[in-house]
Amino acid sequence: FYSWLGAVLPVYRKEQVAKQLADYQEQWAKEQGYTHVYFRTRNRFKSMLIFALKNGFSITDFEQRGELLDYRVTLEKEL
Repeated sequence: FYSWLGAVLPVYRKEQVAKQLADYQEQWAKEQGYTHVYFRTRNRFKSMLIFALKNGFSITDFEQRGELLDYRVTLEKEL
């Protein structure tokens, strides 16, 4: 399952909103028969990378584009 777009306003980031949304999405995807969930982000979004790693995702690929901070990072998690 490819998770295309997700974001939480900075004021709500310490309230576990992203975690709740991700848990719900993963449960839904699993019920639909998906075995993995993956998404892409950019190297500049450190909080998203940290969130993903803390929640069981692994970096599976990256694509060099422009400056180092613009590199694309692909992360995946087995459901």
